[in-house]
Amino acid sequence: MHLAASEEMLYLTQSQRKCQRSTVWSMLFIHVIYGDHQLRSREGAQQGDPLGSLEFCEAIHPLLTNLQSAVKIGFMDDITLAGDQLVEADVNTISNHSEGTGLKLNISKCEIIAGNSVAIHDSSILSKFVKVTKDEMTRLGAPVVKGPAQDAALTHKIDQLKKALEHLSMIHSHDALVLLKNSLSMPKLLYLLRTADCFDNPLLTTFDNTLRSGLSSTLNVDLSDIQWLQASLPVRHGGLGIRSVQMLASSAFLASAASRHDLQQSILPQCIGTLDDESLSAVETSWISLSNSPKPDAESAHIQRAWDKLIAKRYVGMVWSHATADIDQARLLAASSPHSGDWLAAPLITSVGLRLSVTLWLPNYCQGN
Repeated sequence: MHLAASEEMLYLTQSQRKCQRSTVWSMLFIHVIYGDHQLRSREGAQQGDPLGSLEFCEAIHPLLTNLQSAVKIGFMDDITLAGDQLVEADVNTISNHSEGTGLKLNISKCEIIAGNSVAIHDSSILSKFVKVTKDEMTRLGAPVVKGPAQDAALTHKIDQLKKALEHLSMIHSHDALVLLKNSLSMPKLLYLLRTADCFDNPLLTTFDNTLRSGLSSTLNVDLSDIQWLQASLPVRHGGLGIRSVQMLASSAFLASAASRHDLQQSILPQCIGTLDDESLSAVETSWISLSNSPKPDAESAHIQRAWDKLIAKRYVGMVWSHATADIDQARLLAASSPHSGDWLAAPLITSVGLRLSVTLWLPNYCQGN
């Protein structure tokens, strides 16, 4: 469900108002000036005010704690309820409390996920909700189960990457490489990898192939399989840090699962919290096949690097196994030495020589005998 704030200011308890009175009163007399006109803002928190989210949560938290559904989860203005007929009663409770909280249901954004056997009467408020199938279900932008929703999310990310690569071809290669590494590739997909069980989705291969093609165009080099493997390694291991999603997917999901476990158990009712997550065993099996290593200990299981470094270590060995010539081994030693990849994190300032130019790649001939 999606809640929309009305024009009335959210109500706060007396103790909360005392703590926030100075900030609230300072907001009452903020002026917005446009030409000769001055607008006085007198309601609610200003955009960007850190108290805004706190006021919202304080207004809705007592209501959430009084709901009777088996599962009740709220994140700002998004509320998820699950259970039996109590769900409809709780929705009515939220709707009836709109005057007291200053919030009301935005029906056009409310969704209901139910099986075909569940009958919803036309007079029920749930009949006005958008009907969504289980396979299409998402939570905070992340698909909940494998199926069309997950495929659609990954396809959208692939399309975004393709469009970004088209624009990267119009700028300096060094700028394009930095943007690709730090913004347009893995960072755009990491939230999805950490929240959705998609390690075995074939669309990850499509994403990697698109990323590899874009990197080849940016560097103007036709990357072989082993060169792409090295480029996809972390910088500390001699790579470019253009991470392969297939290499990182299982590590990201397992680290996320470990970090959220305690909070998840505190939110879910016991009847659900005690159920085994079947997706974890499958992801762990995939991770073991990629890393050929035992799992990290419990103290570090919530750290993504603890999982990722073991997979990266194995792939580093694969890269070294192809470096049979002395010059190839020397190149790998230089690339993996401390601070050798610092140039990838340097600001692109031409005046101090931090932007690579074409002249840097001209051949240098030794003049000695």
